[in-house]
Amino acid sequence: NPYHPALLKMMRIVANNVHLEEKTISVCGDLAADLSMTEYFLQIGIDELSVAPHQVLSLRKKIREIQKLAESKGVGFETIIKDSSEISDIFYSDIYQNI
Repeated sequence: NPYHPALLKMMRIVANNVHLEEKTISVCGDLAADLSMTEYFLQIGIDELSVAPHQVLSLRKKIREIQKLAESKGVGFETIIKDSSEISDIFYSDIYQNI
């Protein structure tokens, strides 16, 4: 489950440690293409999202939407979502509503 709180927390910890070493971190494949995760990836500092060519436009659109939201609130990407527990709550509530 890519939305499990433990996995989200681990991804944040890894991203922080990678940046402490002055390296970049990327996410690729289906997880990078999951538009419901884009906001979280930006918030935790993922440097690159690698997706299939047919998914690039939708990802760019999602990033622009997030950027516009941040600008309208006068904040940066990282303040849109406060922490991984908040995003996991959002995902789980959506999942349970669709059952």
